[in-house]
Amino acid sequence: MCRGDFIIGYILANTDINKKERIIFYATGFLSWVIMFAGALYNSFADGKLQHSYTYLQVFLACAVFVFVKELSSKHATFFKSKTKKIAFLSSCCYGIYLIHKFVLVI
Repeated sequence: MCRGDFIIGYILANTDINKKERIIFYATGFLSWVIMFAGALYNSFADGKLQHSYTYLQVFLACAVFVFVKELSSKHATFFKSKTKKIAFLSSCCYGIYLIHKFVLVI
């Protein structure tokens, strides 16, 4: 059930990522999105109905988004500092939903 998403998130959150590594994350994330989109499109046409492409490629896309948001928040710290209460409220809701959705997907 857990593919290591929590561990990857912890590592990315606590690691300094330089510009070259960020570009690699972004490119890998974009490429995985293209492959997932093309796969879902191909499977949908082949089966004649909408098919979702849930694969391990989503981890690359999630990592790219995480690295992007981390970089954005570090560069624009003053903007995020003024919105701390709103972000904290959304964060408290989102993390719970994230934890629960893993169990709901199994059911």
